[in-house]
Amino acid sequence: MPSRVHRRRASLLVPLFSMPSASSWGVGEIADLPMMAAWLRECGLDMLQLLPLNEMATGQNSPYCAMSALAFDPIYISIARIPEFRALGGVNHLAPGARDRLRAVQDARTVRYDEVRRIKNDALEAAYQQFLTAEWRHATARACQFETFRRDKASWLRDYALFRALHERYDARAWTEWPHGLRDRDPALLQRARVELQDRTLFFEYLQWIASEQWQEARRDLQGLALSGDLPFVVSLDSADVWARQTQFDLDAQVGAPPDAFSARGQAWGLPVYRWDVHEQDDYGWLRERAGRGAELYDACRIDHLVGFYRTYAIPSVGEPFFVPADCGEQIAQGERLMKVFRSSGCRIIAEDLGTVPDYVRQSLARLGVPGFKVLHQRARDGRRRQLDLPVALADRSHRR
Repeated sequence: MPSRVHRRRASLLVPLFSMPSASSWGVGEIADLPMMAAWLRECGLDMLQLLPLNEMATGQNSPYCAMSALAFDPIYISIARIPEFRALGGVNHLAPGARDRLRAVQDARTVRYDEVRRIKNDALEAAYQQFLTAEWRHATARACQFETFRRDKASWLRDYALFRALHERYDARAWTEWPHGLRDRDPALLQRARVELQDRTLFFEYLQWIASEQWQEARRDLQGLALSGDLPFVVSLDSADVWARQTQFDLDAQVGAPPDAFSARGQAWGLPVYRWDVHEQDDYGWLRERAGRGAELYDACRIDHLVGFYRTYAIPSVGEPFFVPADCGEQIAQGERLMKVFRSSGCRIIAEDLGTVPDYVRQSLARLGVPGFKVLHQRARDGRRRQLDLPVALADRSHRR
């Protein structure tokens, strides 16, 4: 589908978790997007930008630390719209105590992530069991639709679903703490796990199918409003992607940011470091898959921490921090290759180039015609108001409504 953002647009950035409707279960949901779109159109806006919707890592409330670069977080599924949950009686299927907890998270002024997940997970489990009973075991048309989804998304879905099932089996411990054979992806042990955990892997695949179906329905109901997504720079160390692609990451270092005007000591983010030379040998297959996923879901994608694709600041467990690549010329060449990788998906890209960014990166983006961000910050001085172009953060990532 051709991009719908090649002309001038007025938009608003709102995290999905921050736009719950009266029917949402304590957090903004996929089905809330058309209502937000209608309000934006009334205000004269024609584009909505979201923060990432990737499944957040265990114990995290930040989508920039995700356990999958490609999977939706099931917390955004609109439970009330799942056919199997409706067949069970909807909210009336919940036990009285669960209905009380649901009302509490709906009335809360912040997103109570742990409570929302517990309530939703119970409902999703019930919906899945109803699906198995009424659809899957009878090979109905709906079951065939699910099977088509599984086949079409198998390139990432099978590893993701197995990772989630194993994560569950080992009490949410990081994959680095699993038994060596599974940690190191011994083929025979992986196959045995797929057989033993086939019901649980099917459950996690079902959740992704439900989220995908709801997403497609919501996009059809946007009525022309363009949608911009957000592609995180990297994922959590404890993620399906790193587990499946261990050689493509330096697991003895973490991504961060060097000291600058915003942080005198620099920053350490606890995220794995790309081994760019290994990714290049694979023709950046994982990044191409991520870019393709962005093109599938959105009209445009904001590329998080754009400068990191030119030069990654790596903090090793032992020794001094360093940039990868180290040479300025190599940094420019790599960054421009990766921008072409993202563009090859057909998705319009927008560079998140806020903060301290070398001049040569901005010059490179200008040559490539990749738009970035300019934030107008109003500040009072001597009774007058001036507009200053400052590289300040675009959105509060504290994840409070």
